Amino acid sequence: MKRKADQTSDLSAYELARLENIKRNEAELRRLGLHVNKLTRPAHDKKRNAATRAKIAVPPRSRWSSRLIGKPAVDYKEDGINSSSSSSSSSSSPRKKQRNELPPSANKTIANGNKIDPSPSRSTNPRSIKNLNVDLKHLDGDFLGQIIAPLGGQVKRAAMMECAPKSSPTFSRMSGIQEWKNAVCLFVNVYGDGYKNVFLEGGRFITWFAQNRQWEGTPVVQRMINCAGGKDSDGKTVKSTPILLFCRNKGKGYVYCGRLGYSGHDPDRIPVRFVWELLDHEKLVQTAPFNSLVEAGYELLNYRPTPLSEAVPVPEFVDEKKAGTKLLKKSRKK
Repeated sequence: MKRKADQTSDLSAYELARLENIKRNEAELRRLGLHVNKLTRPAHDKKRNAATRAKIAVPPRSRWSSRLIGKPAVDYKEDGINSSSSSSSSSSSPRKKQRNELPPSANKTIANGNKIDPSPSRSTNPRSIKNLNVDLKHLDGDFLGQIIAPLGGQVKRAAMMECAPKSSPTFSRMSGIQEWKNAVCLFVNVYGDGYKNVFLEGGRFITWFAQNRQWEGTPVVQRMINCAGGKDSDGKTVKSTPILLFCRNKGKGYVYCGRLGYSGHDPDRIPVRFVWELLDHEKLVQTAPFNSLVEAGYELLNYRPTPLSEAVPVPEFVDEKKAGTKLLKKSRKK
């Protein structure tokens, strides 16, 4: 008892009150015949065996690495390609590989015997412009040299809707090259937002650039180079592809500038530089919207910060005019 008294003397007032409360509760349980020792039993020292689960058989793997099972590596090379050309281009990018496999005559027109497939790739979407034809009569009759009014503020959509007024075409809004089933439409900003396109010889010619990811061997570029049609190396006749030009000045809608004729291109430049001839130039110069486009282009060659200041040529446009003129002269000598 003395030992027990010594143990309780070290307890706090709260702990002493707790022990008194426990004693009262145990006394009340004994009075009710619910003694705690009769309702519970002390825990054993031995641990209870953990429940075991039946192991589920793992099915064999359906696919294994060829390296792990000792098989030789799969050869993905196409038949008909020699090992030397494949090994030399295996480490290069797809774009370089395609460039290496391009025939030497790829920069020639169909009329000179180049064998290409100028037809555009097809889309499963029936409303895609690659599955639709441009209404050439509608454009030539109603919009040649005229501004196509924006459609709800959308200038390119308005022009594309007039290309196929009976359809609701789907297309890439950010692309300046719109490839239809029967034609290719080019969209140009003459104010130089991005590429520096320049009119030459009073608007009879215009310089134009393909996209950065495209080169001479890209199918749509080949389609434009060979837009005049002709015969391929097998003697088969290939239909011509109309190339249609749409130009706009800042803050205005696109002007339909008619059809283009291929004059030349620079295959050593990325993006590829073209010089196009405006085949409807004689009719276009009789329209005010087209003349304003040409004037806006020449103003960029002699930019004036204020009406009274001296003309300050924009270097990029001046360089492009020189390059375009040189390319045009080179194509005329052929």
